Amino acid sequence: MASPIRLAGKRPAFHAARPSNGAREHGFSARHFVIPESDREAFDRLRDDFLADIRPAGELEHQLFDQVLAAYWTVRRCRRAEATLAAAPDIDPLLDPEASAALRRVHAHLRHSERAYRIALRQLLDVQSRRRTFPRSRLAADLVQSLQTAPARQPSGALTSLA
Repeated sequence: MASPIRLAGKRPAFHAARPSNGAREHGFSARHFVIPESDREAFDRLRDDFLADIRPAGELEHQLFDQVLAAYWTVRRCRRAEATLAAAPDIDPLLDPEASAALRRVHAHLRHSERAYRIALRQLLDVQSRRRTFPRSRLAADLVQSLQTAPARQPSGALTSLA
């Protein structure tokens, strides 16, 4: 059942004080990966370098590659934000409460992004290793060969003629 407050279209005062979801839309924890136009060239260079190194093949590897790229890009952004906070004149991030809170948030995002990077990279390398060890064409050829050389079997319980 819907709340009468929602049905009336009014918002309680505590809802008005709640922060917006802007940080989840555009910040370190954004749901969608957004590259500012000012960073587009650097991001494209990084993507091209990663593509040359990793060389993903197939949809699964490309999805994992995108996760690796997004996590690493976020790690770089966190490190830049950390350096910017540390280089701010007349503000000591360890003594200023606001700067300290901002630094804690950056470090939390940094830890999360580094972990996401390690996990996605490990998964991607594992998938690539399996693909190289068991190429699809080899598996298909082995399957066809085994079907061709296997003796014909009659289904169990089938009646055979005695003629």
